[in-house]
Amino acid sequence: MSDGREVLAVEGLVQQFEGRHGLADRIARRPRHVLRAVDGVDLVLRQGETLGLVGESGCGKSTLSRCIVGLYQPTAGVVRLAGESIAGSPTRAQRRFVQMVFQDPYSSLNPRMTVGQTLGELLRYHRIVPRDQVGRRSRELLDLVGLPHRALGQTPRQFSGGQRQRIGIARALALEPKVLIADEPVSALDVSVQASIINLLLDLKQSLGLSMIFVSHNMAVVRQVSDRTAVMYQGRIIETGPTEQVFHEPAHPYTRLLLGSVPRLVTHVAAGGGRAATAPVVASAPDGTALDQDGAASAVVPEPAAVVGGGCRYRPRCPVAVAACATEPGLRLVGGDGHERHLAACQHVTGAE
Repeated sequence: MSDGREVLAVEGLVQQFEGRHGLADRIARRPRHVLRAVDGVDLVLRQGETLGLVGESGCGKSTLSRCIVGLYQPTAGVVRLAGESIAGSPTRAQRRFVQMVFQDPYSSLNPRMTVGQTLGELLRYHRIVPRDQVGRRSRELLDLVGLPHRALGQTPRQFSGGQRQRIGIARALALEPKVLIADEPVSALDVSVQASIINLLLDLKQSLGLSMIFVSHNMAVVRQVSDRTAVMYQGRIIETGPTEQVFHEPAHPYTRLLLGSVPRLVTHVAAGGGRAATAPVVASAPDGTALDQDGAASAVVPEPAAVVGGGCRYRPRCPVAVAACATEPGLRLVGGDGHERHLAACQHVTGAE
């Protein structure tokens, strides 16, 4: 459980990417297209807490994660680690403070290096242990993630997807971070091994005293692992609060859409009292948006409100949009107080901003 101390804070974070601007565009004097992948995000993570960051594909979750870990330099805003601001490129100590487990375990590992070389390089460069203890520490890291010591002499192609993700977790833990960001850590894995990786992350968080940001588009998984949940849509946080409160009393229409998109097993009883059969129900979201195999809506949807006239970004899809939605709302208090408060960016929420 969280002890209330702030270990990571994001304030007004903006990350934008400029599109291609070729010769023909310059001759025609077309403006350069700018994508604001993250647009003014505020976020807080406390010691010992797991924050679930959820939203459909393309909403900016991974971009935000990469800004926090230092892979992208934000266009604007501030990232603070234990109260210390990251200015420009992170220092070596700041890189150690927060580490990331990537979605695709194979592409995040160097296929030419053995596991021992991968771990040893980190341990030596960051001087985690004396050089003569690198081998011992590498074996300890494999023990932490449930892999045999012989894996040190093998390359990533010799492992299954689940084993590769365990190697990725060991690599992240090699730097002894205080914060671990798990970016869709099980979405590229077989269903049969997803639960084991999730349980491993939770066990490591508990035993090592880590704080964690768990990024996913799967609401069921987020509910299982998170103390607090932040819902992201088109680059902004549109609802945040204690996980059970967000799931039981969702205040934003988009959060309700995501919860309605979670696949459910429905039992069908054959005529004449035959054997019952179960089948997953995943067809479309309440607003008609097509869903993928995990029940997550695609972010390829009608143009953002910022393009079609301003106001709430969810307005083109929202079933309860009103005239007041032409003005984009800030996060408003739904219920609770202190650090457990529940906030939502919706005109139908009447609490103070």
